Amino acid sequence: MGRERVKTLQEATYDAEVIIDGCPPAELSHDFTAVISRWAARGAYRFLVTLRGARFTECQDFLREALQSFLFASFTVREGTSPARSELRLTLRAKGDKLEVME
Repeated sequence: MGRERVKTLQEATYDAEVIIDGCPPAELSHDFTAVISRWAARGAYRFLVTLRGARFTECQDFLREALQSFLFASFTVREGTSPARSELRLTLRAKGDKLEVME
């Protein structure tokens, strides 16, 4: 039996990287879900979620709410600032009562 090679984060290729600036409240997870749904409709299903300026433990509630409805997609969550190899990149920032798309 052959062993399946596990890719490191640097070697993996993603369809889209979503950078979340800071940590949005869990109530904004529906905005995140809408963004992911639009990208999924275009064929993206491997997502890298980069938390910038926040830690995973701080964003657990938001991520749990945002990612629970996507059975078809795979998500890798990391903390950091360096861009990954992905075709699409989008930065989201919590502003007021919605997630704002930053260009």
